[in-house]
Amino acid sequence: MPRKLVLVIAAAALVAGCDSATPRPTPTPTATAGHDEVRIVNLNAAMGYKNGAGDAAGTDALTSDYELLADDILNQRGDVANLQEMALPASRELRTILEEKTGDTWELNFSFSGNATYYTGQKGESGPRPDYRDVPAGNAQLIRIGDGITRQKPLTDDGKKDDGKTPDQGIMLPSVGRSFVGAELTVPGGTVAVYNTHLALADQVADEVRAGDVLKIQEITEADTVPSVLTGDFNQTIDFVPGQPYPSPKTVDAIRAFMDTYGYADVGRDKGPTSNEKRKFLGTKRIDYILARGIRTTDTVRFVSHESDHWGLATTIAFDGIPSSDVPPPTPLPTTGTTTSQAPTTTTTAPAGPTTEGAITRYQQYLHAVGAADVATMCEIAGPAAKRAEDEGFGPCEQTMPVALSMFSPEQRTALLDATVDPAKVAGGGTTVRIPAAAVRAAVTFTSSDLGDAVMSYLDGEWFVTD
Repeated sequence: MPRKLVLVIAAAALVAGCDSATPRPTPTPTATAGHDEVRIVNLNAAMGYKNGAGDAAGTDALTSDYELLADDILNQRGDVANLQEMALPASRELRTILEEKTGDTWELNFSFSGNATYYTGQKGESGPRPDYRDVPAGNAQLIRIGDGITRQKPLTDDGKKDDGKTPDQGIMLPSVGRSFVGAELTVPGGTVAVYNTHLALADQVADEVRAGDVLKIQEITEADTVPSVLTGDFNQTIDFVPGQPYPSPKTVDAIRAFMDTYGYADVGRDKGPTSNEKRKFLGTKRIDYILARGIRTTDTVRFVSHESDHWGLATTIAFDGIPSSDVPPPTPLPTTGTTTSQAPTTTTTAPAGPTTEGAITRYQQYLHAVGAADVATMCEIAGPAAKRAEDEGFGPCEQTMPVALSMFSPEQRTALLDATVDPAKVAGGGTTVRIPAAAVRAAVTFTSSDLGDAVMSYLDGEWFVTD
């Protein structure tokens, strides 16, 4: 494998240690990046997304889902996969799959975040697979060893068994329940430190506690002078309208210090949002990052994963000393402060009472608003979902919906102006109605990846998009 390390940073909470396994031959080894370069891919694998019994969304405890995740990694020519939201046994099985697909040796580092139970996502399922009950979960690195990466050395191994049983290579962050893992990679062109993390949601811990997690990460990353790359799911957007107050100011300021104080490049800043890829109607946000210091980056892309509700990011880092030409200019940070807004309370006309017809009518109004770029109406109908997203640190609806609109093509937007819903494809009833993307009738065919599947809830005498 050449020097272009494709760091696949797939936000997938993996709780695994520096494990290695016997390489397995494969008839068709996958291509990797070129000499003197390292490719980095970032993705949240979403084992923690919709992981209840019988729910097939996200990456489930299934070999077939791990095969898809391996394809996500190898489609980006990954040499290093940083994953969040992964179970430890799933991570080990994924490593085996990668070895079988590439014929190369893959080594596994992990940082323990907590224990969790995972299901296969099969319809009618009543319980978890026995080996996926209360298993370690956290952040992982899967590193391909060969002609490119000749060795890797964990940098965050504190010698502790964070779950009390399993050795790992990461550290628990001060907030507890979140962790951080990193390794120094040796390639013919030099060395680079690569780190991976998954920060808490804004409603899980206080702003100053989340900021403390970021400061702990910086304490480690900035103790070393080698080139550094940090990726992961930060659960926090840092993109705000200049001059406007913004939520979680201490956390935002701490994250921004990577760029403003320590000289990192936010290489994916101009690639668009990274969350809610499967449910765009909730509003999409940029909360996943690749930050690089002291090394050139190029060929940065955003990609769609098979199962994750996040978009992935990929970039190439090059050991040639040439200044980077792939870094967007920084965005000025607005004045520090907190912002709040209330879920809209105005309504539009729809049949009275909690009827399925009323839910369909209301959702059609939402689709037409998307087509017309009518942000006010979008925020009105999706008010509860938008308010929940804001509470999680994503900003007010009026700022986030325009980003969601940018994800639709002009043809899609035009088609939504007069789109209707096929009642035969709608599920549920009473006060909760589920409308899949397949139920939308329009001049353009919409899939769940394009539009998402909507849940309509009857609240205080009106239908709203709630999920």
